[in-house]
Amino acid sequence: MICNLPKRLFLGFLFISLLNLMACASGKTQLPETTDIPIVNTPESVNQNLVLATNTPEAVSNQTEVIAPNNLEVVYGKSGNLWILIKGALFQLTDSGRDSDPRISKDNQLISFTRGGELWVMDLAGGNQRKVFGHTGQGLFQFEFISNTHKIIFSTTGSDGQPRLDLNVVDADQGQVQGLLAVGEGGEFTPSPDWKTLALVQQGKLISYSIESQKPIVVYQFQPLKGQNMDHFVPISWLEDGNGFNTVIPAANGKPALFLFIPISGGNTGQLAELSPVSPLESETLLSPDGSKILYLKSQAENLEMHVVDASTADRTYLRKPKGEMGLIGWEPDSTNMLFWVNDPRYVYFTDGVKVTRLSETITASVDNILWLDMEHCLVISDSNLLFVVPGQLAKMIDHGAAKLFDGLFLR
Repeated sequence: MICNLPKRLFLGFLFISLLNLMACASGKTQLPETTDIPIVNTPESVNQNLVLATNTPEAVSNQTEVIAPNNLEVVYGKSGNLWILIKGALFQLTDSGRDSDPRISKDNQLISFTRGGELWVMDLAGGNQRKVFGHTGQGLFQFEFISNTHKIIFSTTGSDGQPRLDLNVVDADQGQVQGLLAVGEGGEFTPSPDWKTLALVQQGKLISYSIESQKPIVVYQFQPLKGQNMDHFVPISWLEDGNGFNTVIPAANGKPALFLFIPISGGNTGQLAELSPVSPLESETLLSPDGSKILYLKSQAENLEMHVVDASTADRTYLRKPKGEMGLIGWEPDSTNMLFWVNDPRYVYFTDGVKVTRLSETITASVDNILWLDMEHCLVISDSNLLFVVPGQLAKMIDHGAAKLFDGLFLR
């Protein structure tokens, strides 16, 4: 699975000036043409430029190749079968030609995966493969191991592929399936940090669900966008104490989108900020992992602006580019660095608002998926290449032809 690094590196000396930074929330700012002023990340600072230095000979020569450590474990799909990288060696786990989307249990004992729309599990080495759920006309929408258990919580799709908004749990050791919420009563789930509560998202409704008491509470209702696709759900970021989560309610009826705190008890919500992002069908609004900030795109005439708004209501403008020349990818786990592409989806960068760095010079295609292993290491799928990445350094090629859905962890 450990393959040679791609040899192509982009050389030359090119400074790309990304104009138009730091507008106050009012947006009444003439953006300048200067190119050498760094961001000063305060609400009062305006008219400043984020300078992006890319593909310089110095940047390439100063990067070092990352060697994938022996304690890295990765399970991924390739040509319909599952493979594992463990202790630096590659093993094929399945040969059905119908397997995908693997998950590793937190105790590193089991792997769950889909086979032809059914939920299967197996031992880490690929043995004892067995089906734990599957019904004709149903597929899987979501499934995750409940932390520190072999129980898998999951929801299903109908024959049309649309989510049924149910909720179920299966004991992977005993194969016992229990229905928790009937069709239409669940939603896309996001677990709290302690896995005691799920935030369930429907079109126009947020539900808090206690795993222990199995009690759902409708904590917020809103008007979904007219014509909104069924597969779009508002984002959720739990607060560390597990007593509530932050979300972004889409704009409707001419009103702005809302950055809200939702308590799990169903009490009073807290409005943190208002914002005017592009439609969710054009670009997602991306909550930071700690829920304190939102990364979003805003239309400005023929351009798009990259904004960050935080719970203090400060709304900062970082970049302005013509439409089609900038896109959002996400946040690093520190909730400080933002990931985005600019000029071409092949060129992915991260920034804390002051310094901008290429994610890796050896990523030369658009990023399809990122899994953060910890604060400093991630796995990336780029043009079906599975890469081990330390941001700002040369990536390590793990394998070619990998599917977009995978799982990984560091063995401790």
